[in-house]
Amino acid sequence: MAPDIHPGDTCPTCSRRIPHPKKATSPTTKPIAYRAPLDEYEAHLEVIDAVAELLGVKSEPFHRYKAISYAMAAVLQHGLRVDGADEEIDAPSFAPCRRCGAVSVHTHHRKLRSQGGDNSPANLIRVCAECHDWIHYNPAEAYEQGYLVKSWQNPEDVEIGG
Repeated sequence: MAPDIHPGDTCPTCSRRIPHPKKATSPTTKPIAYRAPLDEYEAHLEVIDAVAELLGVKSEPFHRYKAISYAMAAVLQHGLRVDGADEEIDAPSFAPCRRCGAVSVHTHHRKLRSQGGDNSPANLIRVCAECHDWIHYNPAEAYEQGYLVKSWQNPEDVEIGG
């Protein structure tokens, strides 16, 4: 007979901790975070809280998450200018992910910046968080489908799709 195992206990088979069940108020989404310098952390929280108050979500659970999400949506609706880009990237309302069609929140460099990639429109594509992760965790397929470009290739010469 199997031992009585409860959340927080260690699994006798694999030694991993048994997770606690989610609360009814837990978000059903993946958390989105960014790094703020420690000396500016309080200022970042004040700005996010002010945006949440302006949007009328300050009293709701996860108001900071909602404020950041709404702010990102506003950027997508009104266009995005990437530092160093020669042109503004068109950003229609909730631009679709280039790979799956979902709402995109990331701008991906097809030729990685570490390999000499720039911010030209041919090198930048809009992708959702899941597809961005997929591109970087599956490089062989991503190169084959044109979502990643080799350092010696020109992004303008490599078609996307697969």
